[in-house]
Amino acid sequence: MFDGDGDGRVSLDEYERALGLKDVPPTTKSQWEETFHEMDADHSGQLTAQEVYQGLLKSGVGCKLEEIEALIAEVDEDGSKTLCLREFLNLMRMQD
Repeated sequence: MFDGDGDGRVSLDEYERALGLKDVPPTTKSQWEETFHEMDADHSGQLTAQEVYQGLLKSGVGCKLEEIEALIAEVDEDGSKTLCLREFLNLMRMQD
């Protein structure tokens, strides 16, 4: 979960990002919020794996739906199998 680059180790930077201790520039956070709202096709305030999948395809990023479901499971605090904005921002912070 904390190993953002998948190298088998958790760096201090990855640890701080995962715990929300690392500040994200306001412009980056605004871009992430905009991306969230663009992906939220049904305007529910929650992103399903399918919405994330479609959003990534539109932006030219190829991936498998199963991979997205696994990423969502890592940050899904309430067990809804969807991402609220806070969970999405946490995921983006970990990936950055």
